[in-house]
Amino acid sequence: MAKENLKTTKYNDGTAIPLITNDGQWIHATTDGYCWYQHNEAAYREVYGALYNWFAINTGKLCPKGWHVPSEIEWITMETYLGMNAAEAKELGWRGVDKGIGGMLKSTTGEWTQPNTGASNSSGFTGLPGGTRTMNGNFDYINNYGYWWCAVQKDDDFGNMRSVSWELTTVFKSLYPKTYGMSVRCIMD
Repeated sequence: MAKENLKTTKYNDGTAIPLITNDGQWIHATTDGYCWYQHNEAAYREVYGALYNWFAINTGKLCPKGWHVPSEIEWITMETYLGMNAAEAKELGWRGVDKGIGGMLKSTTGEWTQPNTGASNSSGFTGLPGGTRTMNGNFDYINNYGYWWCAVQKDDDFGNMRSVSWELTTVFKSLYPKTYGMSVRCIMD
């Protein structure tokens, strides 16, 4: 996987991704969009990248040509490679407790709230705490959590995601509303 969060404002065919700054539009979006944390591109773009809703993921054009948003199977493959057992990797919730896999995914740089428990970045993933934009349009958890979309939907309302926390050494797997804004990592085809 790429070692930084995606920050593109255009799809790989050159078309612009809609920038959604209005909270009401974000809340009711049923089509693709992105934003910058707290609408502040200058402060957040370079380090944290953009926050994309799941509809932008679903276009299949978000990552550069030759790359794609990782599937659920690709996330599980990485987690089991790092030591999570296959059964646990398929479960929802905080997983990888005994292996410290969340710490292996987190960067060791100063962006994280301290103590950034167990952070080693031994995986090379360099996970950053880019926070999220919630389905009600609020921005939350910068410096505390990193959230990444998976290219899998559960149903019409929910997509699959992963998260790591400043205070834990585990990896969270859940289903979140598609209107959330989360970071994206791309993986080579």
